[in-house]
Amino acid sequence: MISQPAVKTEKSTSNEGSDGTATVTNGPSPSTSKPQGKTKQTNILDYTKPPYAKDSPRYTSISKAIAEHIITDLRPISTVEAPGFRNLLRTLDYRYEPPCANYIKDRHIVPIYNTTKGKVMEDIKRGCAHAITTDGWSSLAAENYITSTCHFIDPVEFEIRNYVLDTKKSFVDHTGENLADEMIGVVTNWGLKHPSILRDNAANMVKAGELVPYPDIDCIAHCLNRTASRVMDIPEVKALVGKSRKLVTAFKKSPKKTLALHRAEEDLEMKVNQYIPMA
Repeated sequence: MISQPAVKTEKSTSNEGSDGTATVTNGPSPSTSKPQGKTKQTNILDYTKPPYAKDSPRYTSISKAIAEHIITDLRPISTVEAPGFRNLLRTLDYRYEPPCANYIKDRHIVPIYNTTKGKVMEDIKRGCAHAITTDGWSSLAAENYITSTCHFIDPVEFEIRNYVLDTKKSFVDHTGENLADEMIGVVTNWGLKHPSILRDNAANMVKAGELVPYPDIDCIAHCLNRTASRVMDIPEVKALVGKSRKLVTAFKKSPKKTLALHRAEEDLEMKVNQYIPMA
């Protein structure tokens, strides 16, 4: 006896219309079927909700993210008030009303700075001795600034640590006396232990090193730079550099000579090099 495979049948339902005719459908009733992948329809009211309150979690999280963007990417605080940036924020979330620059600074950047400063000070305390560098520089707007950096070796992981302690606007000339006062202030404010001053050989920095009550050390990189600069002033070296510059310029300005040079290199089985023009 051969068994027949079971055939799944669906129950037929009969619905009688108002005109007396009947329709027959197979399968479950439409009223009992479950929709698959149905999404919520957008309501026009979703686009008319009021702006976020400034003390709401959403507003706070967006504002903090803006502050972190300014800090991480070194952007000016005035970015918050730029028309294009404000339009971008409204496009991303129309309920977010961008604040002014002072709000971002006072409510988020300053607290982030204070938190970070506390962490840096805790890390600095781990060092047994600290070296600091203080440099005066001028911005493109012809404004004076002073930057102080701390360097020490972590006694546990035995790795060097470098922290920019502050960069602040200076309203005085970068004389040796003023730089010395800045160095002493940095050592005191940050609680640096057994400090030493790493400086370049500029006259004002040498003077500052003489005035501070800490050991001062010449920067070896600056010493090498000054040495190389003086070597370039030797007449024989100047003549050699001049001839080399003319040789490079000749190949740079003549495709024909450059092609001949590459063919000669191939004939001699030499590596074809790219030449950097000499300044």
